[in-house]
Amino acid sequence: MNFKLGLMKLAAIIFMVIGISLIAAEKEQIIEAIKANPKLLESPEAKSYLEKKESAASNVTTTVQVKPVNLVDTNESNTTQPNRINVQEIKEQQEQQALRSFARSPLTVEKSDEYMKRMVALQLKNSASPVSLKRYGLEFFANKNGLDLASLPVPENYKIVPKDILSVILYGPKSDNMSLNVDKDGSVIIPSFGPLHVAGLSFGEAKKVIADALMAAFPNIGVTVNITQFSTIQVTLAGEVATPGLYNVSSFSTVKEALIAAGGLSENGSMRAVQIRRGGRTIATVDLYRIIRGNGSSDTLLKAGDVIVVPVVEKSVVIEGEIKRPAIYEAKEGESVGELIGYAGGLKASANKNDIRITRYDNHEKVTIISVSHTDSYKKSAMDQDKVYVYGVNTGNLRGITLYGNIIKPGFWPLPKEGMGIGEFFKREIEQQGLRGVFLEQTYFDYAIIKRMNRNLKEELIGFSLSKALNGEEKVVLHSRDELYILNTASVESAPIVKISGECVTRPGEYRYFEKMTLESLLNTAGSNCLIDPRNITVISRDAVTFRPKVRVVDTTTEKGVVLSKNDEIKVMGYYTSNPISEAIINGEVYKPGSYPIGDTDFLLRDLVMVAGGITDKASMDKVEIVSYEVENGERIRRVRNLSLIEALASDNYIIKPYDEVNIFKVPRWNERRVVKIVGKVKYPGEYAIEDGDMLADVLERAGGFSPSAYVGGAVFTREELKKRQSDGMERQIKELEQRILFAASQPTEAGQNSADKAQLINLLSTLKEEVKKTTFVGRLAISLDTDLVRLKKSDGNILLKDGDTLYVPEREDSVVVQGEVLNPNALVYNPSYSIENYIERAGGLKNSADSNNIFVVHANGEAEGIKSSYLFGSMTQVGPGDLIVVPMEIATVSRMQFAKDVTSILYQLAVSVAALNTIGAL
Repeated sequence: MNFKLGLMKLAAIIFMVIGISLIAAEKEQIIEAIKANPKLLESPEAKSYLEKKESAASNVTTTVQVKPVNLVDTNESNTTQPNRINVQEIKEQQEQQALRSFARSPLTVEKSDEYMKRMVALQLKNSASPVSLKRYGLEFFANKNGLDLASLPVPENYKIVPKDILSVILYGPKSDNMSLNVDKDGSVIIPSFGPLHVAGLSFGEAKKVIADALMAAFPNIGVTVNITQFSTIQVTLAGEVATPGLYNVSSFSTVKEALIAAGGLSENGSMRAVQIRRGGRTIATVDLYRIIRGNGSSDTLLKAGDVIVVPVVEKSVVIEGEIKRPAIYEAKEGESVGELIGYAGGLKASANKNDIRITRYDNHEKVTIISVSHTDSYKKSAMDQDKVYVYGVNTGNLRGITLYGNIIKPGFWPLPKEGMGIGEFFKREIEQQGLRGVFLEQTYFDYAIIKRMNRNLKEELIGFSLSKALNGEEKVVLHSRDELYILNTASVESAPIVKISGECVTRPGEYRYFEKMTLESLLNTAGSNCLIDPRNITVISRDAVTFRPKVRVVDTTTEKGVVLSKNDEIKVMGYYTSNPISEAIINGEVYKPGSYPIGDTDFLLRDLVMVAGGITDKASMDKVEIVSYEVENGERIRRVRNLSLIEALASDNYIIKPYDEVNIFKVPRWNERRVVKIVGKVKYPGEYAIEDGDMLADVLERAGGFSPSAYVGGAVFTREELKKRQSDGMERQIKELEQRILFAASQPTEAGQNSADKAQLINLLSTLKEEVKKTTFVGRLAISLDTDLVRLKKSDGNILLKDGDTLYVPEREDSVVVQGEVLNPNALVYNPSYSIENYIERAGGLKNSADSNNIFVVHANGEAEGIKSSYLFGSMTQVGPGDLIVVPMEIATVSRMQFAKDVTSILYQLAVSVAALNTIGAL
């Protein structure tokens, strides 16, 4: 019994978590079950469901990209603007914290790999960073800018050297602006005065010498002297620089410009002891840290021949942790760890000043770890390879709790005293702000959860009634580091809704449910865009216990005020869907054939005809067919009635029934206009209307017969329906030929065969395909005509005409064309005594590549004829004016397969089409 009760409680809890709406009695049972035993939430079954819910919540967190908001600043610090407050960033963080608060659940099932990552992350906060640190100060050499000499005053101690350029300006009674070069002897030549030696003098001394000399020579004048361009000097960079060697730099340069020219320091170069050597002795030692930090300058100007030596760094110290500039620092002899921490920007606000750890290599024998305070770090001299780590303040002992969920101010709240009750904790806030100032709307006061880490460092969940805890009816105490989760009603139970759908619903979807909601009010809210069937509205309800559907059909014409329940689904049907309108079909000679409603009253045939726009002029008044359908003995039977249309329209007896089909026929022999064209040499060329049975001779007679110059032997007759047939036939022939050639080319070469023959076939195929693409098929029908129409009427040439036929009659042609494999393809004058052989000889004779066995003639009337005997032994084929003689190329034999006939057939058709196009194009 207890086992069964436990399963019921567990099921109730799961339904609550996944948001299934329950009735009030079940909700109370759930709450009591959780209160009695919160560990039910930790059961495997509950965790399985809760893990799915938390996964959805984590997706929300990912979508909005919530960033963690630290309660106490730990690792990050703005080193460039430490005192600047970004109000917008703070606002965004607060919004993200609120979103994170809603997304977080105390029932999250943390996976093992995620848990390990979180633990490792906590450890990394208190250990050395895995990120490789850089040496402090190296970025100093990334700035390639040098001194802008034009914008700087020249130091008085600058020594004048050859190649410097001096500007001397005179004003007063004598004015002049002179640019003077210091020559290799160290002198400047002043016009109207002479040379003055200035090399080796300081700038101040040179100014005085020049001014004194000029003012003595030109009384009452003023003199201004400046250096406009400095000479270059050659210095040597040695030691630990990126690229040691000789460098030409400005004579106004310092150590910084020289090191930048050399690419900076090497990995082991010292930044604290850069030496300038002149004349074999060290004249200055430069500490670049002082320059970088703005505590000094390298004002020693270099001279020609100076040597800059960068020694190896003696002491490197790694400093990281809760400091402002983690990096690798160089220590001078006698400098302390505390001084280096100062170079690192000092401690962060989150640093623990009493917890600094120094890892040191002791005499190349062992590693020693020394813990010191920040104060004592000034007493510890820095040693080479020291690793200094500054730990952060431990926030684990903060006295406070973290609030999540449906609360105005989520996040960390201080806990005034350990073990204080919920009511006492919120009392002051509620008195000052009221409940609305502390909790968000829809707060679920019946239940809340505390997540706590117990003494054994294990998490436990404590469920309680928030309302009773606030009122003091239930004692619930708080401890530091507790997490308090305030729930929203929507996260515990689904908001009650109803659904409506259907073909006539304007706004289908979900609507909020309220007590005593009626079907009529939902229909009015959702709206309708067509007529709803009021007698056929389906209501699907769910049983409160089993959740099984209950379906009923409501007739709103008799059932008024139907009250809906939570989660009801309403399905609406259009009136004409459930009550289809009877229709009949009318086709044929009416102006608007189609399907029309016929209503429930008697609908006569003439009514249907009028609805369809009336009968056309083509309608036959002698016949109308009415097809009716009836069901007899369970089968659909068709009945056909043939009536006189004129009588049926006048009668009241012919009633149209549902599904009837009425066909009104056209007057026999009433066809649309059909025409043929006669073009060329007839007396009256043009278009001629024809009827069934009209023959070619009849239309030629109407056209006045042939003109005296007409050449009927070259006439071209075309028919529309033949165009596609000829084009499709040619495409089919080309495909079949292609398959045969490719098959033959893929076979092994037999004895006596040449592999070049296969290549010739493939090339020939490609050529034929290109020719077919360029050829337009006109649909030519080869016929033989006679100028005497009486004889024509009795001949085979007097064919039955069809709509769209065209006859092209050219003038008499006095030439014969020879093309193909002859030496000189050409058009030759027709000679009735010439044979095929004569024409070929006049065209230069056959080429070696000619196929003499497949020569053919395309006659002017469109007929193609092969020669009836070998060309070598004479031919009996007659050649007439306008004929075309074609000499094809000899086709190789491959694998005993002959292709000549296939190729010749294709050439026949191409030649006929080309000849027809030539004739048509000439007219």
